[in-house]
Amino acid sequence: EYVARSRGSARGFDNITLVVWDEAQELKSEHVDALMYTLGASRGDRMLIYAGTPPEPGSAADVFRKRRDKFVRDPSARSCYHEWGIADLPPRDSAFEDLVDLIYEVNPAMGTRLDLDWTREEFDNSDGIDGFARERLGWWCSESESVDHPILADDWAECRRDGSPDGPRTYAVRFTADDSLGVVAVCSAPDGERPHVEVIEALPTSGGLSEIVSRVAGVVDAGSFVVVDGRGMAQAFEDRLAEAVRDRRGRGRIVRPTAADVTAAYSGFAASVAGRGLTHAGQPQLTASATQCARRRIGNAGGFGFESWGAGEAAYVESAALAHWQASRTRRTGANRRRLRVW
Repeated sequence: EYVARSRGSARGFDNITLVVWDEAQELKSEHVDALMYTLGASRGDRMLIYAGTPPEPGSAADVFRKRRDKFVRDPSARSCYHEWGIADLPPRDSAFEDLVDLIYEVNPAMGTRLDLDWTREEFDNSDGIDGFARERLGWWCSESESVDHPILADDWAECRRDGSPDGPRTYAVRFTADDSLGVVAVCSAPDGERPHVEVIEALPTSGGLSEIVSRVAGVVDAGSFVVVDGRGMAQAFEDRLAEAVRDRRGRGRIVRPTAADVTAAYSGFAASVAGRGLTHAGQPQLTASATQCARRRIGNAGGFGFESWGAGEAAYVESAALAHWQASRTRRTGANRRRLRVW
């Protein structure tokens, strides 16, 4: 039987004696729970096989990592674990030729089912050595090491300034992945100075959107741009904000970025930090977000976002990046009306 993974996978099946989890690095606890208690009603010997590659840093699918840690540290009498992989990440400037011996050592199928020429293509098309080491060299990074940070802490520290400059302001509201929090950021873009980003506030949505709508409506000026991004809450927030400022004199603009806009905003923000092209106020939560979040791949064209990691919640740096992106567009092109909702 082949079943898709879900909270209810295979419930009601009887006499299951063997379960094979392929691509086990994508397993979540609810997927396993759905089958474990079904297996309890089966008769005879039962076997679970987990087969997969090391998961990406920060992955929410943590079952495989936990199983592996237990097998290594404290295996039960029924446990058997086989692994072909390297213990340490190779130097980040390694060339493919430097890794050929390792590739053969940890891939028993190399030269038969696997092809070295194609493996070179994998290496050449990987986004840094981390991904290649996980996928082809069986490397397990710890939860604290070798995270690919789009923004380096030293670069971020060099961009700090005291005080907020005066100038046209652009705002952004980014909701967290679970819609539990809305982070409001602002970018000031005075003529002749570097853009300056700050987080105004992070407000929970558990009590509804009234508080965050009121907060944003209270700070935006007539003519301001407000970038809104997120999943379920974003549309409702946009509608509520437009209603809240409808009678205000002057016109403001709500911007809903596309996926291409978002990736441009994040990569542009990271590049501006590296090039000392912006400033910030050194706020602790924004600093933690900017310097601790991991790179999250978006699409297949090299785009990336930020993955919450350590003490860093991604929505903080993402809201700042979106405000900075719109400020840069407005400065370049004036009142860019593409995909705008006007109040």
